[in-house]
Amino acid sequence: MPVLLRTIIAAATAVMAAAAVERRAPHGGRHHPPALSRVDACADFNIPPPTAASCVPAIVYADSDVACCHHPIFNLLAHPSDRTFPLRPDTVVEETGLIVPFQYDCREWQRGHPYHIAVPARNVRCDVADVMAKRGIRRQTVDLPLVDEEYAELVAVYQAALQAKETFTAIEMGARWGTWGSRAVSFLRRFNPAVHSHDVLYFEPDAVAAGGLKMVHHLNGITNFTLHTANARADVIAAWAATKKHIDLVDIDIQGAEESLVPELAALLRSKVRRVIIGTHSAATHAKLSDFVRHQLKWTVVSDMPMSKDTGCVQAHYRDAFNIDMINKQGCYHVGPFGKVVQWDGEIIADNPALRAEESPEQCFV
Repeated sequence: MPVLLRTIIAAATAVMAAAAVERRAPHGGRHHPPALSRVDACADFNIPPPTAASCVPAIVYADSDVACCHHPIFNLLAHPSDRTFPLRPDTVVEETGLIVPFQYDCREWQRGHPYHIAVPARNVRCDVADVMAKRGIRRQTVDLPLVDEEYAELVAVYQAALQAKETFTAIEMGARWGTWGSRAVSFLRRFNPAVHSHDVLYFEPDAVAAGGLKMVHHLNGITNFTLHTANARADVIAAWAATKKHIDLVDIDIQGAEESLVPELAALLRSKVRRVIIGTHSAATHAKLSDFVRHQLKWTVVSDMPMSKDTGCVQAHYRDAFNIDMINKQGCYHVGPFGKVVQWDGEIIADNPALRAEESPEQCFV
């Protein structure tokens, strides 16, 4: 091929590639490699505008036409090569590489707890993994998570792992398969390697779920954890916490018992805990605990998602059959820092200002 012709073809190819990149960029802006600053890593739900150079485009499950960005913490996983893993039979791989048996989130696994219906955004990842495995594909590039009602919690958990120093300690109550503790450890291992040790305390009274927790931790080589197959109790928590210098994260999802347990833990929360995530299961409980966290503990509330005002709409148009038109018509959604989400339970994410004051942006990114 003549040199001139090769030059023309190369130039045309470069122009077409640049145009394709520009078309993919949000709001018509030219695509830039994502950049994560140390300050961004510590940002509490400060989302860049879709035109920002650091924007990693995100999909809002309940409002996919809206252009938005992932929280900057996901810039750490922006490149597809950081999310490409072997595809194992009967498992789902998450963006950090965490391996979870397929049925735990993709089928009715626990009797009376259809998680795959309750959090339908998980179905997308399940469907992709299922189709690829059936076609004999052995490696998968995992998509970043869709923005749904669990997204703020996921960001908060990843931040807690990234901001840890010396050791990472956490408590998860109502742990199911150790969802948030195992995700935190998986993220910690990859992006905060200076922290060489972790310790997680779990409470999960359901025998099936407790067995699943052990399996997830076995599959991922997570060994340093304590599991109580019982309801969470303040005295048991206090005894475990007495051996710890600090606790980076406490995640509470205990189906209504949070109303009494959280005040019982007030002294421990003030003295040792850096961040708390509380699932609330009634409007009254949410209001009571939101007030308690703000005015009794005097903590900084990072995210406050109320209990749904129309669970019938959520059931009919989100869980049983996804119908965004009806969701918008009836208004059964919450607009939070990441956009529109359809929630059932409420959630409060809050930080202890006394302990967060010790931190600096330098420790938020390794």
